[in-house]
Amino acid sequence: MIKLKRAFVVDTDPAYESTIQWQLRQSGFEVASVSSCNGLNENLSGGNLIVLDHYLKGCITGVESLRQIKSQHRDIPVLFLLNPIDMHTAAQTLFAGAFYYVEKGHSFLKQFKYAIDQVNSNQKGTSRNLLLSFRKKVFSLYGF
Repeated sequence: MIKLKRAFVVDTDPAYESTIQWQLRQSGFEVASVSSCNGLNENLSGGNLIVLDHYLKGCITGVESLRQIKSQHRDIPVLFLLNPIDMHTAAQTLFAGAFYYVEKGHSFLKQFKYAIDQVNSNQKGTSRNLLLSFRKKVFSLYGF
């Protein structure tokens, strides 16, 4: 039996959460939802991917949540969701350790699928240089 990769979805928007879960399952992930930011780090062990929304009801910002997650789960890639795109926040997410950010909106599914493909490629070791060059470009543009 093939063991599925495990993804955690931390998003309080039911419509996006459903779409995210569907796409992750199509990409070979077992999916678990984390509906609360309380005890977030304790709920994320054993994962291969975390999908984190910036706007979490009743929580600190997504960037702060990302920093907390990366302090304990450095090796798990995080796809960060933004709505609408804010380049300053996008740069902050990359600086805080996000693997990639995706803008919620009309081309969300296409961007999200591309990001998942990059995570899968990175887990095979083929997209690390692409990620590093992308981060370097964003950091130089926004002064990080």
